[in-house]
Amino acid sequence: MASNCETMLSKIKIPLPDMLNAVLDLDSSAVIIDQIKNLIKICWSKEEMDRLRNSAGGDKEVLGKCEEIFGELMMVPRIEPKLRVFAFKVEYPSRVSDLKMWMHTIIAATKEITGSVKLFRIMQTSLTMQVLRGSNVECGLDSLVKLCDNVYLMHDFCKLVGEKMPKLLDFGNDLVHLEAASRIELETITNKMQELFDIEEEVNDEFLASENDGANFVGYRNVVHDFLCTIDGDKQLLNILYAEVVTYITLG
Repeated sequence: MASNCETMLSKIKIPLPDMLNAVLDLDSSAVIIDQIKNLIKICWSKEEMDRLRNSAGGDKEVLGKCEEIFGELMMVPRIEPKLRVFAFKVEYPSRVSDLKMWMHTIIAATKEITGSVKLFRIMQTSLTMQVLRGSNVECGLDSLVKLCDNVYLMHDFCKLVGEKMPKLLDFGNDLVHLEAASRIELETITNKMQELFDIEEEVNDEFLASENDGANFVGYRNVVHDFLCTIDGDKQLLNILYAEVVTYITLG
C-alpha cells in the first residue's frame, strides 16, 4: 500500500495545502479529478492513522512521506467524505447533461413519430392492407412490425407505396431523433437518476456533519449548501422530464 501511495502522491504536482483548499472550495480548476479518485481509494481511516502516530511516537522521520501526508490530510475533519463530495461536484454537470440529453432525445423522437403525417399515412396503408387480407392488427406502430413478419405482404406493401405513394418514401426525414432514441434504454436513465439521488443524500449527510467542523470550515459549508441547491433544482427538472418520458413510453 505504501508503494501505491507514494506513486499516486508523486503525480500530484501542487502543494498539499493548495489541493486541500481546492477540495474545500469545490474548485476543480486546480486539481485533476483522477488524482482525487485515487486518493479516495487509498485514503486511510482515522483509526489506521492513529495507530501509525502512536507507533511512530509523532516522529515524522519515522512515519515517512506517505504516512506524513495522510496525517496532514486527517487534520481535516472527515477528509474522505469531503474528497467524495469534491469528486461528485466535478462530475455532476456531465451526469446531469447526459440525463437531460437522453430524455430530451426520447421526447423529441416521440413527438416526431406522433407528428409525422407521412408515417401516419404509411401506418394507415399498412393496417388497411393487413385487414383486407384477414389479419387481426391494431392501428399503430405494431401494424408495421407485424407487416415485417410476412415477406410476401411486405413486398406487396413496398410495391404499393413505391408506385402509388412515392412521396411517403422519405418519411424517415421526419424522424431525425429516432435512431439516437432507439439506443437509449429507460433502465439506464432510471439507474443514473437513482445514482444522482444517492449522491444528493451523501452530500447532504456531509453538509449536516460539517456543522460541527468549526469556524475554519464555514466557507466549505457554504459551497456545499450551494451545491445542494443546484442538485435540488436539477432534480425537480429531471423528475419532470422522466415523468414525461415514462408517459410517452407507456402510451407507446
